[in-house]
Amino acid sequence: MTKQQRGKIVLEFLTDLFIEANADLHVGTLTSNWCRLIDGMRLVLGKIIPYYTPENRYLMNTHKINIDFTCFTNIHCLFLMHTTYQQIKQVDNHILPYLKHLSIQNMHLSLSTDLPDTCNKIFSNDSSHLQSCFLSNKTIIKRTQQWMQMPSLRVLKVGLINLLAYKAILSSCPNLYSFKFITFVETEISSEIKSHLNIKRLILKNDYFFQSWDNRIIETYLSCVPNLEQLCMYRHIFSSNMKNCLMNYDWCASLIGSYLPLLRRFNFYLHVVELGNVDKDNIVRQCIENFQSAHNTRYQSWFVIKRSTMPNLLERKTPL
Repeated sequence: MTKQQRGKIVLEFLTDLFIEANADLHVGTLTSNWCRLIDGMRLVLGKIIPYYTPENRYLMNTHKINIDFTCFTNIHCLFLMHTTYQQIKQVDNHILPYLKHLSIQNMHLSLSTDLPDTCNKIFSNDSSHLQSCFLSNKTIIKRTQQWMQMPSLRVLKVGLINLLAYKAILSSCPNLYSFKFITFVETEISSEIKSHLNIKRLILKNDYFFQSWDNRIIETYLSCVPNLEQLCMYRHIFSSNMKNCLMNYDWCASLIGSYLPLLRRFNFYLHVVELGNVDKDNIVRQCIENFQSAHNTRYQSWFVIKRSTMPNLLERKTPL
């Protein structure tokens, strides 16, 4: 097998992963035309292919290679892994004026002071053509400068945000349709957020085991998206806290009833980390019964419980 054939196999595998990971982007021509990437690609297994044509619209870089994006000014879709400082600096409207779909994953330098604030860079540029943006969940989104309006942005996935960043994103993206993020631990509730009427799909992840279950923060997130049709939530809990936190929990039913009259589907994913000899089975059964009672007759609902032990959790090589 030649190097080109091996490269094609690897690239096809990575393409399948990309499509699967971003299947909910609803980009009409992305999957049907992605095979053209093979012919126009300048990077296969980290090697430069000695040809490039203006018709190339897609670029995937899976290695730590500092590419000069000025050679790819016509690309519409950019997929970066193992992102470098030089790559991030070039994600600019003046260099990539036609960029519509951006995915930046596995940002190993996300905690380095050398890495620019990716989200601020994207939102402070005139990225008027950008329709979807997927940033690594390792990023912490903080607004440190004035953000511009991004009327074309429809799908956004980011890492940790607080309520102030949430408010800024909703204000900057009036046509946002799908929004996924990780909620930040708040010390106080933000001021009222203006309603966003175009968001139909919201995915909230909470990676903190000790955050309160009183729903005050969640209420602020949900109160400003009245036309929401799909809501998905991820939470974690230690088994030793289940009885106190969940036995009387209404699984956001009251919030949905108050703020989301158009909701058609609600998914809740609960990760239980088992500690000690707690009678978990009875508590889990009660949680399922309570969830079904609160939601099943109102809209489509799905309750998923994942159980793991602390040793298994520590052995994981990738974040949940």
